[in-house]
Formats: sequence, C-alpha cells, structure tokens
Amino acid sequence: MTAETFSDNQSLLQENEIHMDMNCKKDLEALTSEIEEGWKHVERKKGKRKNNEKETNQEMMDLNIKNNDVNENKDHEQ
Repeated sequence: MTAETFSDNQSLLQENEIHMDMNCKKDLEALTSEIEEGWKHVERKKGKRKNNEKETNQEMMDLNIKNNDVNENKDHEQ
C-alpha cells in the first residue's frame, strides 16, 4: 500500500465517520423529540387525573355535607 492509497483510505474513513455521526445525531434528535412528545402526553394525562381526583374529592365532600345535613334534620325532627 502506498502512502497515497493510505491517505485516500484515511480520507474515506473520515468521511464515513462524519456521515455516521450525522446520521446518529439525526436519529438521536428524532428519538429525543419522540420522548419529549411522549412525556407531554403523560403530563397531560396526569393533569387530567389530578383534576378528576379533585372533582371526585369535592363531590365526596359535598355528599358528606349533605348527609350530615340530613342527619341533623332527622335529629331535630325526633
């Protein structure tokens, strides 16, 4: 192998490495974007669940208040 052939091979190898790095970077960016979108979806679901829990808790408190009012009215009637 001549020095010129070796140099040409080195240049090709470097070009291939650059292309591989660029492809890996693009793949990494695409995966990162997918993961970020996935987390946004999870956070939205968490937010909806928290709102549902708050609504359910409020409904239970309202029912307890109504139940207490009914019990107090029964006590007064007796």
